[in-house]
Parts: sequence; structure tokens; C-alpha cells
Amino acid sequence: MATPLAIHIGNKLDTDTLVSLADFICGDEKSRFPIYRSSYYLTRFFQNLNIDATHDGSTRKVWVLAVLKQLQPSDIEKVILRLVDPREYKGVGGDFKQAV
Repeated sequence: MATPLAIHIGNKLDTDTLVSLADFICGDEKSRFPIYRSSYYLTRFFQNLNIDATHDGSTRKVWVLAVLKQLQPSDIEKVILRLVDPREYKGVGGDFKQAV
């Protein structure tokens, strides 16, 4: 049986949704997002999901958006699930609660 998330992400996401996801991954606004990810940590985030992406020094959000646009729905699902996984935040503290 498919997970509820898989049911909704059967097709590619629209650009506005991907932009919001890129904002979350980059974490530039601490009041909205739990973790700021520098270039190194953006690369590590994707590589931890077995997504072959290495930041090239360009603008972080533009680069993340370009990576997301190339991903299949199953990889986008992995990204979203990782963003709400306690392992990403070293437990279930404040950063995890903000992410969820």
C-alpha cells in the first residue's frame, strides 16, 4: 500500500511548491525554518539521500531549486520525508517541532 505522501506526489510538483521546498532546505529565515544549510550541508543533505548533487558555488537557493526540478517524484518524496525526520535535527527538540 502506498503511503499518503506517495499518493500526492505521483507527478512532478509545480514550481511554486518547489521554490517553497528550496526555501525550507536552505533555511535562510530562522523564524520560519529550523536549519540554515551552508553550501557544504546542502551537498551533504542531498548525498545522504543518495541523490548525486554537489553544490557548485552558485546561489544556494537557485542551485537547490535546479536540483529539485531534476528529481523524480520518488526522490522529492525522500527529500520531504527527510525534512521531517528527527535524525535531521538530532532528536525531537525545537528544530524538529518547527520542521513538522
